[in-house]
Amino acid sequence: MNKGASKLKPEKRIRLTSDDNKYDLHVMADTLGDSLLVYFAVTSPEFGKAQSVVKLLDDFKAGFLSANHMSDIEKAKEKGGVHKASQELFSRLFATFGTDKLKQVQDKVEGVKVVMVDNVNQALANTQALEELEDKSEQFEAQAKQFEKSATKTKSMMRCREYKITALIAVIIIIIIIIIVVSTLPKS
Repeated sequence: MNKGASKLKPEKRIRLTSDDNKYDLHVMADTLGDSLLVYFAVTSPEFGKAQSVVKLLDDFKAGFLSANHMSDIEKAKEKGGVHKASQELFSRLFATFGTDKLKQVQDKVEGVKVVMVDNVNQALANTQALEELEDKSEQFEAQAKQFEKSATKTKSMMRCREYKITALIAVIIIIIIIIIVVSTLPKS
């Protein structure tokens, strides 16, 4: 990081990357009276993809200058502490820029993905249930056709049996009539 320190100039932003690429240091300087104010933010390398580093530093600078008077800055410089108004500023900036919007979107996408997977699984289960109902319906239809054939065959058999019984009764009645007629005839 020592390479970039010489490039520090008022109103110019520089970005320094750690040797192991684990974090970036974003630095912006400004003059206030005879003092050089340096604003910096330490971020992960992915921060710049999801958030605007320039906006972060500009908001930091504007908020710091509006929250602190020159006399407060001089006192903080002598004491080496941070003024309470600046603490509130840090809290606001962290609330605005501290959340990774890309991560939030990814989390929402994951949530939607879980719901969609559940919906697809439910749809597949419904499809399987419909296929089972279709199979059962086809089985019932085949059984109904078989029953209809069996009923038609039974009806035909019963009609045939009815004709035979009717014919048998008619023959018996004819025989009885013949016997009666023959017995009533004189024997000559």
